[in-house]
Amino acid sequence: MYQYRGALEEVINTQTEDATAKAYCASGITTQYRNNYFSEHLTTDNGAIGDVVKFLTDRFNGVSASSSGC
Repeated sequence: MYQYRGALEEVINTQTEDATAKAYCASGITTQYRNNYFSEHLTTDNGAIGDVVKFLTDRFNGVSASSSGC
């Protein structure tokens, strides 16, 4: 799971997003969570696209994911 959010997110509150990431991790779901993109709700995808593409490329190439940000 690659979960991300902008540091300036104004729609989904930080506590909800952090709790979701912690719940995924506690359930044993391999989760990479980044919440430090300097962007808000509508622009975070633009900031995260490089990391998202790398994450997906690695999965398609058989590279195992590791948890971070848990």
